[in-house]
Formats: sequence, C-alpha cells, structure tokens
Amino acid sequence: MNDQCSAISLGNGSRCNFTLLFAPTAVGQVSATLAVQSTSGAITTSQASGTGRDYVQLSIQIAGTGKGSVSCPNVTCQTGTPCSVSVERTDSTPFPQIDLVAKPDSSSQFSGWSGGNCSGTGTCSVTMDSAKVITANFDLRAAQPGLADVRAP
Repeated sequence: MNDQCSAISLGNGSRCNFTLLFAPTAVGQVSATLAVQSTSGAITTSQASGTGRDYVQLSIQIAGTGKGSVSCPNVTCQTGTPCSVSVERTDSTPFPQIDLVAKPDSSSQFSGWSGGNCSGTGTCSVTMDSAKVITANFDLRAAQPGLADVRAP
C-alpha cells in the first residue's frame, strides 16, 4: 500500500486518505479485513471482498493426414495454424467447461480426440481445472471407386 498516511500523527478530527488495492490471489470469492490502529490503541476495521480470477491456456492442435477445423466459443482453429484460448476462471466449483467441436474438410474424416480426458468422435468437453492441450485428429478419406472403376461381371 502506497499512501501519505504512514508514520504521521493526526490531530482530532483530522483525516488521511489512502487507497487499498485488493487483488485476490485465489480463484473465487475472497474477503479480507483492513485494520487501522490509532496511537491510542483504538482499532477501526473495514471489510473488502471481491472475486479472484486467473487464466489458464487451452491449446488446440490438429494432427493426422487430413484437414479440418476445431471450434469453441469465439475461436475457430484451422489445420496448420497453432491455436490457443486463454480461459478466465473466477470460480473453482465448478471450473469452467469448454466444448470443442471438430469439423473435417470434404476430403477428410474426423478420427478422434486425444489429451485433456477427451476421447471418441463427438463433442469434447474440457474442464479447465488446469492448462490443457487437446489434439483433434483428421485422416484423409479412403478413395471411393468411381464409375469408371466399376466392371460388369
């Protein structure tokens, strides 16, 4: 606390103003008590409360032989472009959850998720209790025989 009040004596009815910066270091609702003691020993207290917040990174990687994109709120990641999202956390019960949706391009198929407790080929719901790295895997579709390849018996 930087102020003009420390180590000075005030007369009766005098005032000294200062600013308290309350910066919680824990996620969630936090409170603190400010105690000011006079030279006579009288103590005056004041309560401060606020919401502690931090940020964790969600890194999204795209791998495999195919191409596609991954979408989550306000972000779309494309094949070949590194992608990360800074997720604000203001409550630890529950931590925020981010839903990722994979979309292959026309020549590819989505083959699944890896990392961050995601698996399968559906939506990946990531609980942001810490920084996470999620990989979306896309593979090229197998070549489909064309009409010219079909032979009569």
